[in-house]
Amino acid sequence: QCNDIINYGKDKFSKLKNKYFVSYHYEFPYFVNRFGLVYLAEIEMGHGREPTPKHILEVIQKMRKYGVKAIFTSKQFYNPKTVKVVLDQTGAKVFFLDSMGENGSYIQMMKFNIDEVYKGLSIQ
Repeated sequence: QCNDIINYGKDKFSKLKNKYFVSYHYEFPYFVNRFGLVYLAEIEMGHGREPTPKHILEVIQKMRKYGVKAIFTSKQFYNPKTVKVVLDQTGAKVFFLDSMGENGSYIQMMKFNIDEVYKGLSIQ
């Protein structure tokens, strides 16, 4: 089953043109690497450290440059006020991923995350 879900993700992401991944918190590096995505930026500057205005501007510039229209996060690591600035400046949407197994089994969690990331990265 694990190989099946990995192959499902690899197949799905292989069809994407935009593989740039932006998250609120640096919490998905293994997922990004496993599926050949590119970790472009994270909004939070470290665990519990709010970003500076300069850092937020850098994230916005990267998102604009690479056409990124999605920010991925989990409910555990998310500050709506901070993200709102980025959303307003880029037109991006927030996608909540499951990092705690809320969707049942590991396989269900991975399928949910794969489908959500695919939706987010497919936005033009």
